[in-house]
Amino acid sequence: MNVLCAWVVPDALRERFNSRLPDNIKMIFPDQKEEQILIELARENQVEMIIGWRPTKELLKASPHLRLMQNPGAGVQHLIELFRDFPTVKLANCHGNAYFTAQHATALLLTLLNNVISHHHNIRQGLWRSKTKSAENVPLRSKKVGILGYGSVGTHLAKFLSGFDIEIVACKRKALTQPYPNVTKIFSHRQMPTFFDYCDIIIVTLPLTPETKGLIDQQLLRLLGPEGFIVNMGRGEVIVEEALFQALKNKSIKGAAIDVWWNEKIRPVDNNPVYPYQLPFHTLDNIVMSPHRAASPMSDLDRWDDVITNIINLSEGMPLLNLVDINNGY
Repeated sequence: MNVLCAWVVPDALRERFNSRLPDNIKMIFPDQKEEQILIELARENQVEMIIGWRPTKELLKASPHLRLMQNPGAGVQHLIELFRDFPTVKLANCHGNAYFTAQHATALLLTLLNNVISHHHNIRQGLWRSKTKSAENVPLRSKKVGILGYGSVGTHLAKFLSGFDIEIVACKRKALTQPYPNVTKIFSHRQMPTFFDYCDIIIVTLPLTPETKGLIDQQLLRLLGPEGFIVNMGRGEVIVEEALFQALKNKSIKGAAIDVWWNEKIRPVDNNPVYPYQLPFHTLDNIVMSPHRAASPMSDLDRWDDVITNIINLSEGMPLLNLVDINNGY
């Protein structure tokens, strides 16, 4: 079976693939990522699997034997419409970054509750303990922490948070009756208002789909309450930007930590400041901001184990991991 990597693969990862795969699998590593080169490699090698983040329609058309497109990351919203035109090709994503994302979520939550950013800046300005009363820490103890979207990231996150004296609950769409480690209660997505009203802290790990876009609005944030916190690790557009900004500005919620934004494609021009949002979140004092780095480090090789498993399983006709339902969008 021939597998094309649609980017210039670092030497360490090439070695990882070659050392973990059987001899009947040929990995094709291009030295350049130009579109025409990829198309020629796909056509010449009659590839059955492509690994990459942003395949084009032309590349897929040049791969008539293609059976599986493997996205190395979790987000696939940019691929859904494309793959409606290729119904015979399976699409899979990868949750190799779930551990890192859960770790980053935990770090952002604790940074937010413990006012780490404020303390750090005060010390840099020589304000030794002069403003500590205005930036008191918030204990996690006895809090009800809700994980919205309980998949791979949520599973790790619940494990990481289980050492605190808190109640961990989750809200999800499927498999509501089965037990989950470290979770005391499962809410259905139809119980979203009850879920927000129940929790003191919400950590969002949802993918972006037509159903989740704009899901968290002013009404839900109001239910979280003036002592509530929200952490977004999913996609920016899951939360209505105006609703979150006003909730933070007016203190109708206590704080937020954000790793994902609404306008992440913006690029600097002439070294001018750029912000991945329309409203001035950087002027608020109750938000911790992170530049969509929860999936870091990309250099970690263990994150590729699910991809390697799918290569082997495809070659042997075994069930594949993390297949995407095109109709559901994840």
